Amino acid sequence: MKPFTSTNNLDYLQSHAVDENMFRFKVGTCHGLFYQTEKAVCLLAVMNNEKGNGHFTDVLEWFEYSAQRQGLYFDVIEVWNQRLRKHLMEKQGFVAIAPDHLRKKV
Repeated sequence: MKPFTSTNNLDYLQSHAVDENMFRFKVGTCHGLFYQTEKAVCLLAVMNNEKGNGHFTDVLEWFEYSAQRQGLYFDVIEVWNQRLRKHLMEKQGFVAIAPDHLRKKV
């Protein structure tokens, strides 16, 4: 399989978080939390320390790549920001499976 490179050529870093099921990640200036179920890679929280630099795009690309490689869905959990929700659904191909839960089949 060809090595993955994100749009901005950013590395993906991961470590354990509070417990063995929740992980911290860092991609460029973005960092956050995710977990995995039998069905999906679930992105729970993302913060970007320098908004507008495109690093959030790389986060989505890395998680989509991970889900695709494992044959899982890519879920974004607890999307409370309606502008982000609209962007993910209209531009990124996610669908709502619950009011604050989006899913993408990759």
